[in-house]
Amino acid sequence: MTNRSNPEWDRICHIIARYNYPSIAAFARELGLNRCENLYQIKRGHNGISRDLAVRICSRFPEIEMGWLLTGEGPMVRGEEEVSVLSQVKAIAYYARFPVVRPPQEPDKNLWFSTELVPDADFAVQCLTDELSPLYRPGSVLLLRRCAPEDPVIYGRAYFIITASFIALRIVRRGPRDTLRLESPDRRRFDPVTIHRGQVRELYLVE
Repeated sequence: MTNRSNPEWDRICHIIARYNYPSIAAFARELGLNRCENLYQIKRGHNGISRDLAVRICSRFPEIEMGWLLTGEGPMVRGEEEVSVLSQVKAIAYYARFPVVRPPQEPDKNLWFSTELVPDADFAVQCLTDELSPLYRPGSVLLLRRCAPEDPVIYGRAYFIITASFIALRIVRRGPRDTLRLESPDRRRFDPVTIHRGQVRELYLVE
């Protein structure tokens, strides 16, 4: 899945992260907004940052430069050093209960990573299974990229595979006749499973 550039939402995310708000809803309440829809419209790329919203933000956080908020030019706050650090990080939505709860629900919070480490990740989740131990242990953070079920699979990589009958976190290998072989490093506890490509309903690559 290709990530579309959304610099206006990125600027909102920088502010949310700077002041450690756990969610978009919490940030909206801090600004006195009755609903989050205005912020979500910016996130979806449908709206830009209005002057009214910029005034609300800068009134609550007077150290934020309105010129930067509206245009992206100049410093975010007084002093260039902090801005240069923020420009090197990316906000990733985090879902603690994935795959039980999956996007596009509101995330539990945002996590921040170096842009060099997560160029293609769509969101982050908590690993809730030991199917891929010791590669990924329960409680570790996984970065995922959404894939269409018909997209080419990168064999030998870890995926969340969701079908009508089960959900698995496994290494995917090529199987015969348009099938996928799902393997775990712990073969004593987790037997390999072979499924037809057509059974796949959702597919998420572990970055």
